[in-house]
Amino acid sequence: MDSTRAGLQKLGLSPYESKAVLALLKKHPANGYQVGKIAGIPISKVYDVLGRLKNKGVVTADESITPALYYPVPVDALIARLKSGYDATIRELENELRLIAPIPELDLSWNLMGYQAVIQRAAGVLKSASKTAMLSVWQKEYGKLRLEIRAAEKRGVRVVLSLFGAGRVQDRFAIRMSSCGETSRKRLQARLMVIAADSREVVISRVVDAAETVGIVTSTPQIVLIAKEYIRHDVWSRILIDEMGEEKFNELCEKHELLSFLIKNE
Repeated sequence: MDSTRAGLQKLGLSPYESKAVLALLKKHPANGYQVGKIAGIPISKVYDVLGRLKNKGVVTADESITPALYYPVPVDALIARLKSGYDATIRELENELRLIAPIPELDLSWNLMGYQAVIQRAAGVLKSASKTAMLSVWQKEYGKLRLEIRAAEKRGVRVVLSLFGAGRVQDRFAIRMSSCGETSRKRLQARLMVIAADSREVVISRVVDAAETVGIVTSTPQIVLIAKEYIRHDVWSRILIDEMGEEKFNELCEKHELLSFLIKNE
């Protein structure tokens, strides 16, 4: 009987409702008091239970007499009505589930404090890259991240590197930014580091010394896009400067008011 009661509950009846149906199948007609006694339902609740079953079409009632007498519908009709209600619930649930829109991917951002924290998170971003990694770094930070850069290249990741400071670099898609570095450092009073993995995540850091170095890591698409555009423009400008020559570029910086302002001011 427990399994029968459990089956009725799976088809949408409450525990008390399933007990009342089984009680009426055992003895009918029966008044509310009798149903409560047979089913083990408190008398204070049995009439509400029978009322709900009547509304569901699972029991009928002869209310022309007092107390009213209750009857179960035939078993075939009972199963048909429960099945109909169950199927309707499934269809309604299916429609509601299909209308649920997925939540957009959360944009996560958090601050990084200290040089070591910045380097560790930058290494983590490089490890997560699967297609492209774009870096704008100084020679010191490049040295710290060289192993992760090489590992990314071995995985088939296209690494684009904008490298500031003195030293040699052998990366295929690397641009040496030596002549631009001191201007940038003087203007910012720090070394700026930007590392983007694919189009998913970026680390941006103002590198000073171990204690004062701060940064941010974020997956906000707009910030990732801006960071990648920053690196692209650094690379493009360096290639164009090399083509036109340092002397002509310096002359242009002196003559062009806007360009001169942008280079000299933070």
